[in-house]
Order: sequence, then structure tokens, then C-alpha cells
Amino acid sequence: MRLHERTVLHYKDDKSDKVYILDLMDHETSGGSQYSLIASWGRRSSPRLSIQVKKERVPYVVAQNEMNKICNAKMKTGYKPRNLSSLQIPGYNTGSSTLVYDSTNNREENHAVVVDADRTHRALL
Repeated sequence: MRLHERTVLHYKDDKSDKVYILDLMDHETSGGSQYSLIASWGRRSSPRLSIQVKKERVPYVVAQNEMNKICNAKMKTGYKPRNLSSLQIPGYNTGSSTLVYDSTNNREENHAVVVDADRTHRALL
């Protein structure tokens, strides 16, 4: 699984400082590529962001449409696009670990999130 595309949205006002990150991941298979859309969100200062698989192993157009729908909804509420490298997000650092629900196998799996400037790789631990 490799990162195909990432969108980072940031919201800040007098009371809030939040991020919403969407990672579009490419699953290369013998039958072609399938894509998963993974959302991470929370207070920017939080030691751990919430994470949810929004779409799993779907065609690119399905994952991309969901990503656009979520981004448009967030931007209507005041979120602005940002570069990941311009934000300090403690809950989204190299080596952080997170549980992701695998609906295919009906279980939770522990994934490590490794951030390399503008790329993310999730590896099964």
C-alpha cells in the first residue's frame, strides 16, 4: 500500500486549532489498483488523532469522489488547505501507532504511521 494523494485541512480560530487529513492509498494488486481513503482528525495539539477508513479497496473514481465530497464539506465549515510540513501535529509523527478496523477480516489491526515530509506509509505491525 502506498500513498497516492494527501489532503491536509486546518481550522483555526480563537477557540479551535484542528486538522483533518485525508490519505488516498493505492493497493496494487494483480488485477489492477484499488484505493482506500483514510481520514485522520482532531485537535492539532492532541497526542493522538482519531482515524477512520472512509472507503476501502474501491476504484479510484469512487475514492476520489468521496475525498472531494469530504473536503468540500470541511471547507464550507472554515477548514483551509495546508501543507503537512507547515504544521506541527504531535499525533501524526513518525512512528505513531494506530488501530485500524479491517472490515474484510472483521478485526482491528495495528498500523504504524511513518511520515516522511509529504508522504505517509502505513505498515501492518
